[in-house]
Amino acid sequence: MKAEGTQGCLVFCGARIGGGEGNNMKIIKVKKIGIGLLVIVLLVVAAVAGWQIFSDRRNARAQSLRMLTAKVERGDLEVRVSGTGAVEAAAQEEVRTLMSGTITRFDMKDGQQVTAGQLLAELDVEDLSLQIEKARLDITIQERELDQLRREKTLDTVKSPGNGEITWEVKEGDLVQEGNVIATIQDRTRLEVVGRFNATQLEDIKPGQEAQVLIMEFLTSLPARVVEVNTDPKPGTGGSILYEVKVELENPGSLDAGMKGWLTVLTPAGERPAVEEATLSFPETVDVRAPISGEIKALYVDSGKSVSTGQTLAEVSNPDQAEELADQIATAELKLQQARLDLEEKERQQAEQTQKSRVLAPIDGTLVLPDDPNGVGDDVSQGTVLGTVVDYSQMQVVIPVDELDVAKVKTGQEVEITADALPGKTISGQVVDVASQGTSENGVATFDVTVAIQPVEGLKVGMTVNADILVDYRQNTLLVPIEAVLQQGGRSFVLVAGTSGKDGQAASPRSVQVKTGAYDTSRMEILEGLAEGQEIIIQGAASQSGSAQGNRPGGGFLMPGMGGPPPEPRQGVSK
Repeated sequence: MKAEGTQGCLVFCGARIGGGEGNNMKIIKVKKIGIGLLVIVLLVVAAVAGWQIFSDRRNARAQSLRMLTAKVERGDLEVRVSGTGAVEAAAQEEVRTLMSGTITRFDMKDGQQVTAGQLLAELDVEDLSLQIEKARLDITIQERELDQLRREKTLDTVKSPGNGEITWEVKEGDLVQEGNVIATIQDRTRLEVVGRFNATQLEDIKPGQEAQVLIMEFLTSLPARVVEVNTDPKPGTGGSILYEVKVELENPGSLDAGMKGWLTVLTPAGERPAVEEATLSFPETVDVRAPISGEIKALYVDSGKSVSTGQTLAEVSNPDQAEELADQIATAELKLQQARLDLEEKERQQAEQTQKSRVLAPIDGTLVLPDDPNGVGDDVSQGTVLGTVVDYSQMQVVIPVDELDVAKVKTGQEVEITADALPGKTISGQVVDVASQGTSENGVATFDVTVAIQPVEGLKVGMTVNADILVDYRQNTLLVPIEAVLQQGGRSFVLVAGTSGKDGQAASPRSVQVKTGAYDTSRMEILEGLAEGQEIIIQGAASQSGSAQGNRPGGGFLMPGMGGPPPEPRQGVSK
């Protein structure tokens, strides 16, 4: 039975063994082979077990990397755009000549402080004073000739020169010359009386004194007033010397020239009666003369009628000369207009040349002259640069801004400026201009942004400075690390960490769609989708090669199938 069992075992092992010494050798060889196979099996089992332990540890470590988290926090966010540039003067203007000529005055020194409008140099200029004076005389002559022609009317009306009764010397259709007497006007509302007085009486009589005239025909006295005292002696009756005194009195209507009366002048020294009887007379008639030569076209008042000063009496016309006179007036007006234009042109030329001959400082600042400056006596052409005025009190820096960020930059935004030459000092600035056209280099477009700099001690033109433009500021807003946000397909997502269950096992993270706002290089604003204090995944590694990465500003969150670091920011972009 024992031999049968052994034989069966050997048969089981796949070899047929006979008896004797040869069989023993075969048994030993089979045993060695079995032991070798056993060792191999044991090694394979150990390797599998070791690999399983290593794999578990690696997966645990990867899981640990994928599960780095952060809290949704509330805080302030400043979004800035940065750039570098050289400080330059904000304002500088060249000093140029406005005309050709010879310099007659040159008050310009290098480094000189000047103010806008200050006279720096002068050029010689042609004097047009004599031509201007001659043009003014020509205008005076033309004005007189035109005035004379305008007075030579061919149709005019005759106006009454005074009050009284008119008597015509002409009739309608008569031809008259300018200045001819065509009518007289007699004022019958007043009467004159000339009385005679001796020298003693004359001493007390003055013009303006009251008087009385006794009309013998009516035995009544009428008031009068002295209007003239004649000191020329006149012979009186009996060889006496007398003096005439004229008075005026109102005609009550019943008096007429030729009536007799006695004149008495009421002086402060008493009444002074005339030594002779006087005769009443009307004032002298007033002549009415033709204003122009021509024909009497109409008489508007009949003879014997009363007229008043300024009343229209007649019309005189000269149609034969009307057309010729109109042409003469038109020609004279054109000549006068031409003379005035000539004067204006000469005055303009004189003023323009005088203005252009004066070289003025265009702005306030420091005068910088070229290496070989001009001087008095030099001939210069129009547009010659005599120097440059630089306003060092106003500085600026022009920085290039990336095309992705230029839309955020607006005039008036505040800027923080630092300079390596001024360590520890922050300088204030403000955006004053954003270029409307950019420049492209290596496929990247940049736009020049001009920043006005507040002057500080030590800052000089030519220094290199760094400018940070505050383009956005969000206060007390929800913020997450920018690596936690994935933007894909026009939407944004955040991986929110799962909470632990009753068994202590953490739930799987879940993807939450969010609405984002402003961001800098490290944080992003969350407007909707998350709450303060929530735990989110901020870092992970791709679980397999060839996985796709979502798009975001600076990168996306890392999760199985979505990984990769954010790209480095470029010069002049938000930070």
